[in-house]
Amino acid sequence: MKPNKFILKLTLKLELFTHLIPVPIGIYFSAVASGFKNIDDTLLALGMGTVAAVVVIGVALVFRIIKVKSIFKNIPGPGCQLPNPARASLLLLHYPYFEVKLIILRWALGVPLAHLGFVMAKNFQLQPQAHMTIPYLLFITIPISAIVYLFITEDNVRPLLQSEALRNSSPPAHMVRRFGYFRRLLATILAVTVMPFTLMGYFLYATNNGIITLSHPLVHIGIMVFLVFAALVVASFVVARAVKGGLSVSNNALTNLGNGLFDVTSLRTSADDFGDQSYLLSIITEKLRAMYEQITSLNENLEHKVQVRTEELAQTLGKVQELKTQQDGDYFLTSLLLKPLAANTTRGNPVTVDFLIRQKKRFEFRVWKEEIGGDICIAHSISLKKRPYTVFLNADAMGKSIQGAGGALVLGAVFQSIIERTRLTAQTADQYPERWMKNSFVELQKVFESFDGTMLVSMVLGMVEDETGLVYFMNAEHPPMVLFRQNQASFIDAEYMFHKLGTQGLDGGIYVRTFQMKPGDVIIAGSDGRDDLNMARKDGEREINENEQLFLSVVNDGAGQLTRIEEVIHEKGELTDDFSLLRIGFHENEPQSEFINETQDINEARQDWHRGRREEALRKLEEIHGYHPEDTAVLRLLVKLYINIDNYEKAAEFAEKFSELHPADTEMMFVASHCLKKARRYDRAIDSAERVRLREPSLVKNLVNLAEMYLVKGNQNRSRSMIAEVQTIEPENSRAKKILEKLPL
Repeated sequence: MKPNKFILKLTLKLELFTHLIPVPIGIYFSAVASGFKNIDDTLLALGMGTVAAVVVIGVALVFRIIKVKSIFKNIPGPGCQLPNPARASLLLLHYPYFEVKLIILRWALGVPLAHLGFVMAKNFQLQPQAHMTIPYLLFITIPISAIVYLFITEDNVRPLLQSEALRNSSPPAHMVRRFGYFRRLLATILAVTVMPFTLMGYFLYATNNGIITLSHPLVHIGIMVFLVFAALVVASFVVARAVKGGLSVSNNALTNLGNGLFDVTSLRTSADDFGDQSYLLSIITEKLRAMYEQITSLNENLEHKVQVRTEELAQTLGKVQELKTQQDGDYFLTSLLLKPLAANTTRGNPVTVDFLIRQKKRFEFRVWKEEIGGDICIAHSISLKKRPYTVFLNADAMGKSIQGAGGALVLGAVFQSIIERTRLTAQTADQYPERWMKNSFVELQKVFESFDGTMLVSMVLGMVEDETGLVYFMNAEHPPMVLFRQNQASFIDAEYMFHKLGTQGLDGGIYVRTFQMKPGDVIIAGSDGRDDLNMARKDGEREINENEQLFLSVVNDGAGQLTRIEEVIHEKGELTDDFSLLRIGFHENEPQSEFINETQDINEARQDWHRGRREEALRKLEEIHGYHPEDTAVLRLLVKLYINIDNYEKAAEFAEKFSELHPADTEMMFVASHCLKKARRYDRAIDSAERVRLREPSLVKNLVNLAEMYLVKGNQNRSRSMIAEVQTIEPENSRAKKILEKLPL
């Protein structure tokens, strides 16, 4: 629509309403209420009113033309420069408010202007009765004019807002000066009702005070009823038409949406509730259109997209399978590296060793089915001081699958190097088992310390003296070993352990525990997988076993046999971690009884000793020892008697023999060290004392003995270190103070 056509159409509608309703009401009110006595004054007033009306109508038309053309400059179209459709839409939505302001100004200026012309024509003779009606006249005409102008203008603007040029340029809600229907209807009712009340009120007031005289009241009542009814009809019509116009926009949009047409646009055509509704519908329609287009596109290309997605998925699965194959290859290579390290190369008699390892991570690589994890069992036969020993290790490296296997691999490689060095190097093999155990533990600790806490290992490291069954062991935060003796399981030193390998700050305080096995005994070491069982019998949350005593009952039920123990564990619950067991048996097939020899010759030797025939007594005891070299009673008695006559050379000789036969006797080992010291064989005496210290680091008399010997050997730092340990345990020890006095400051 062109601006001139819009202006003409709007002007005709507005002026038609103005001259059908407000103007006749104003003329009627002025004619009745002015109180003119002659026809000349009435005609003059009518003429001045006409002149004033023409003037304000002309001025209003000029403003309307200017305003409308400025708006149309922003509407896209032929010859339009720099169009701004969004601004045009906003200006059109606000344009009805402009017409409301314009009609208010027209009445507010036109009525006083008509009275001014009347006064000037009468040579400035005032007519008070006529002029006092000005506010009443404005109160009658302005409200009804303003509200009807609003609805008529909105009705004419609506087609412009629905045009193609402005279809997609509805302004957002926060920019629109909204005039809601609650206030619109309230203003309409007030505008319609204020007119008759003002007319009747003024007429009653003026009649009662004699200002005017109504000669025919019924005629005036009829005129007022007609005028009010006409105003009511017009106001109702424009309101109903506005409501219909607002609803039609929303209804059309909803109807099209209901018919599946998503290419329609719901437009804001008024600054009221219907405009808001249309704006929200446009947002919903846009979202539905996007969804519909997406769904349509998906449906149209569904088969192709399914094929593309299937190919992509197949490629992804192929890559995943390739990665899994590579990963399984790494697992397989690691498992191959672990196998020779997790070896059992023991002699098998009289000490037997068996393994059982069940790693949690199981995999298939080509035709091989393997498993990998952090548990490892190792057993070897070595010789120390030319005596046979069986070394064993059961460990659990931190982490799952490849991480745990990496720790086990490092542990196995380092431990294998220690074993090979012991077998090939005479100096390493010429150590007592306590020293070998400590050195091995420290070496493993140093290796894992280098990983700075990222790789920790719990472990039981031990060795069994094959001839005697004496067990030396160290526990690094590993579950305690179990002794199965006479069909009854029990823990061995359950409270004794170090921190895991790799824990920072493990300095000093390293010692070795011993345990004497008897023929038929079985020792079982195992990782924490033996305890971490899921006890839940039904699907649901896991219920992890927290009872450490459960494993004792498992060993009892399994009769100390690994395969049966595994079966019992599976009956108790489900494994949740790597699981390994190491079994050590001593003389299981050939039980031995302890040799006891209390002969008459021993009693005679004791009697000779008490009678003072000491040389005869010692001769007889040595003869008995020659026949029965493993008789502990004879050896113990020989040591005692030689000490009594201060023959420490002989006493040391027999004490060392006793320790070789019964290395579990720590007290006799200390006696041997003491006798060697008295015999001035300090190196051997220190070796024996250090063995005692590794077993019982808090034995004060042994520490004092070591301090004295190190002082004699000139190793003052070592002597001072021993005294420091004594003073930690017994601060007032007199022997320690005397030794300390001999040490230089």
